[in-house]
Amino acid sequence: TYVKEIENALLDKNVKVKTFSDGLSSTLDVILKSKGLITVDTSIKHLAALTDTPIVELVLGSSVSDFTGTYRENTLIISSK
Repeated sequence: TYVKEIENALLDKNVKVKTFSDGLSSTLDVILKSKGLITVDTSIKHLAALTDTPIVELVLGSSVSDFTGTYRENTLIISSK
């Protein structure tokens, strides 16, 4: 699959990759153990905002970061002009 191709390309560059789908409690455990999170506008971003984990937020499509952005310390919001 395309996701597996991306995962393999990142692993080839020595980037640690973690995939999971066990629900929000295990997701929170992963977020708390992570050095940072790269995400789009999802519930995962909002869950991470409750922690001290640094966030890089990619604003895509119809998302409006003025309303849904993660505005706190240690957050970088990237969007088109």
